[in-house]
Amino acid sequence: MKRVDYSGRRYGRLLVLSMVYEAGKDAKARCACDCGAEKTVTAYNLKSGNTESCGCLARERTADLNRALQRVVVMGEANRTHGYSRTPTYTSWCDAKKRCYSPQNKRFAEYGGRGIGMCNSWRTSFDSFLRDMGERPNGMTLERLDVDKGYEPGNCIWATPAQQAQNTRANVATWESVREMRKRRLEGATYPKLASEFGMSYNNVRLICRGETWKEGGDAQ
Repeated sequence: MKRVDYSGRRYGRLLVLSMVYEAGKDAKARCACDCGAEKTVTAYNLKSGNTESCGCLARERTADLNRALQRVVVMGEANRTHGYSRTPTYTSWCDAKKRCYSPQNKRFAEYGGRGIGMCNSWRTSFDSFLRDMGERPNGMTLERLDVDKGYEPGNCIWATPAQQAQNTRANVATWESVREMRKRRLEGATYPKLASEFGMSYNNVRLICRGETWKEGGDAQ
C-alpha cells in the first residue's frame, strides 16, 4: 500500500511537520499546533477532521460554553431582579443603599456619613436581601434594630411607622417628658411647638400625643 504523506499541509490549527510510519499500524502525522504545542495524530483522524488541534480548541470551546452558561445564569438573576424592580421590597433595598453609599442622597449624613453601611451579601445581591427579609408587608418600612449598626441579617425588620419612630435616634423621650408633652398638647400646644420644645421630630411628637407610641399601661419605650 502506498504511503500517504501530508507533510506541509494544514488541517485546522495543525500544520503537518512529518509523517510517522510503523509496521502494522496506521500512518501518523507529527504536527505543530498554532498554540505552539506539538501533537502526533493518526492520518485518518487528521484527514477526516476528527482532530483539528492539539486539544486547545476543545478547551477553548468548553470555556466558551461555560461562559455562555454563566451569562444565562447572570441573565436569570437579572430577570428575577427585574421582576421585582417595581415592588416596594426592591425600592426599600435601593433606598437603603443610597442612604449608605450615595453622598448626593439627602440622608447620607445620617447613614453613610456616620459609617452606616450594608453587608456585602445584601449590597451586591437583591436576591440575598429578599431571601433574608422576605417581601415588604404593606404599610411597613425597613428598620434597623440597633441604629448604630448597618443593614444586615439580624439587625433589620419590616416595621410600622410607629415602631420606626420609637427606634429613631431623634426619639429621646422618657415617661416624664411624654406625660408633660401630652399635657401641653391638651393645653393647646401645637405639634411644631412641642417638637421644638422637646427636641424631637414632628412625627414622633404626633405619634406620642396621639397615643400610638408610649402607650400608658405598657412597657416603657
